Amino acid sequence: GSSTSKEIESAIDEFEKTHGKLSASQREQERIRRRELMDLAKRILDEYPYLESAEESAVLSDITSPDQPIIYCNDDFQKMTLYSREEIVGRNCRFLQGKFTDREAVNQIRDAIKKGEPKDVELLNYRKDGVPFWNNFLLLPIFATKPNHQLSSSGLSSSSSSLSSSSSSSSNFQSSKKNHSNN
Repeated sequence: GSSTSKEIESAIDEFEKTHGKLSASQREQERIRRRELMDLAKRILDEYPYLESAEESAVLSDITSPDQPIIYCNDDFQKMTLYSREEIVGRNCRFLQGKFTDREAVNQIRDAIKKGEPKDVELLNYRKDGVPFWNNFLLLPIFATKPNHQLSSSGLSSSSSSLSSSSSSSSNFQSSKKNHSNN
């Protein structure tokens, strides 16, 4: 409907703010891509309605697309990361990674996606304002009706702590980082 069209146009406008102005044909391609992502998210949410009412932040990613873009995020994910839905949908989750994100944890997630297996990891992510937070991330594969055909993956996240840039928080971050790496 028209609300979907407005949402897509708003998302494309947001995309242009960070990636530069699109030509008319690029804008049309982006419009088609985003409509396809929204349709896929709707099909998955129709089949797994609990994802919309999850009391944790949740995202769906299309793992059949080359960059595995996020196709859906709930309100809690927006609150946790401080990004708007328009800034999130269409991007790979790696935009939350930063200088101290554990590459091994990221590799574990990547391997689990390839194998179609669930994975539970804790990784350091960064909010839009640059503040790091520990993300308790649970990856759940979602399969299409065809056997062994993984369609999407769902990520449920909860923030275990938000770390500010004050000096005491900075030293807490360093000790948390040391404790985390010793696990």
